[in-house]
Amino acid sequence: MKFITPSATQSSLMGIAALVVNACLLWSASMMLDVTTGITGFTDRGEPIISRIETPNRNKGLFLSAIAGSVIAGISLVKAQDANGNRLINEATLSDDIRSTANLLANNAACSAEFVSFRGVKFLFGKQSVIRNLVFKVLPVEIRDFVTAKVTRKNWLDDLLKEARHYVICGATGDGKSVLLNFILLSFLKRALLPENLNPDGSPRDRLAISDINYGKPDDNGDINTWMDIDRQFLSVDIDEIMAVGRSIVAELKGCQKAGVLAAEAKSRGDIEEYEKQKRLTKKGNFLWIVEELIATRASMDAETLKEFDEIRQEIRLFGRGYGFKICEVLQYLNANDYGINLGQRQNICIILLKSMASNADTIKKVFNNHVELAARFNVYRKKFKYLAMVQLGGQEPQILQLLDLSWVKGITLQSPSNPVDVWWSEVWTKDNFQWIVDTWASGKSPLSSNPEIRREFKARFKIELSKDDARYLQLKAAIEQIKTKVLEQV
Repeated sequence: MKFITPSATQSSLMGIAALVVNACLLWSASMMLDVTTGITGFTDRGEPIISRIETPNRNKGLFLSAIAGSVIAGISLVKAQDANGNRLINEATLSDDIRSTANLLANNAACSAEFVSFRGVKFLFGKQSVIRNLVFKVLPVEIRDFVTAKVTRKNWLDDLLKEARHYVICGATGDGKSVLLNFILLSFLKRALLPENLNPDGSPRDRLAISDINYGKPDDNGDINTWMDIDRQFLSVDIDEIMAVGRSIVAELKGCQKAGVLAAEAKSRGDIEEYEKQKRLTKKGNFLWIVEELIATRASMDAETLKEFDEIRQEIRLFGRGYGFKICEVLQYLNANDYGINLGQRQNICIILLKSMASNADTIKKVFNNHVELAARFNVYRKKFKYLAMVQLGGQEPQILQLLDLSWVKGITLQSPSNPVDVWWSEVWTKDNFQWIVDTWASGKSPLSSNPEIRREFKARFKIELSKDDARYLQLKAAIEQIKTKVLEQV
């Protein structure tokens, strides 16, 4: 096996291929947005509003200019001629030329690999070892330790929120449980109110339940956690209410499981209509159940109620994930009697140990192996990094990760809408108007039609004109288009 010198035609083809790849990479780079995170305003209480800001790539013009250069160079190669005036790229022999060029590249690549394998190993690996040792030797101790301990990315919360798994959050008073919970809660509500997650009538498919046995109890500073002033209907605060929530979730979960069985049976016998009907019933949206003060809640139950409560949690942990049911359990400390999870359940759970809990080897060993090493490492880095947590994302190895400063969520309250558009929406989005939209689509006409009769009816019902400059119209138009999709699915 030996190196083959490429012909002029083969060199031209390789050059064109390289220019095409280069142009694609440059185009991808030009489409990337510059992302920054900054304060974009302040709430009424003076807390900063931190937003993720995306701006067009500032180097887009440079990338596009380079792409233009690549295109020009590629065209020049296509048009290039040899000394006799013959085109190097000939359409008649193009397929054969491409095949021979690919064979040449494969041959020369094999020769290169052979050269490195038999002649360059000692040189390459010897130098690499020296460089690696030198770099780690001269790095500052803090940075070297940071890399060694794998105290990784700050945006791991994004991965946590996207997980379909359940949550266990453990931390003592002052460790930041409430702040982290409020952030998870805000993120859930934000997604629940996105247009694509709403029912055709504008109500959210995703639902929320919070169980807090100590709701209304002042903390050491005299402050009361009101869960950001969330409406009382979402809160269960005594044992009877908490058990009612758990029973209703399990009943709905079993209904979803039954629908899944019926859907599978319908598909096996070729009944597509019944299959689609039952399939829709297997998941009605996401359901987040936050159980705060789990230990105090269990301690307040008699033996019979406690057994049922633990069975409910077990049922949701094992089967809820696939049907959109998520339970978030919050504890001040881990006790084997209060919270034991086996390896099978571990795959469905994200575990977060905060501050004092993550630095205690006796606590860590109840959920993780190598607890002594993890605790020692956490205590070293806790002195160097302000916000840390020990995190296991769904059965993976536990990691020591940076926790963002989430203190800005403390002053947020969730109140009734006061925006004029929201007020207007609450007045016009009635069952009667919703049904009129459904009936209009079902009759083959658009509620946004310019038909004079439909337009008069539209104006009378919604009290607005069809204007793209009106925020009310744009919001209503999005809802109407969503209803159209649902109506067509049922036709």
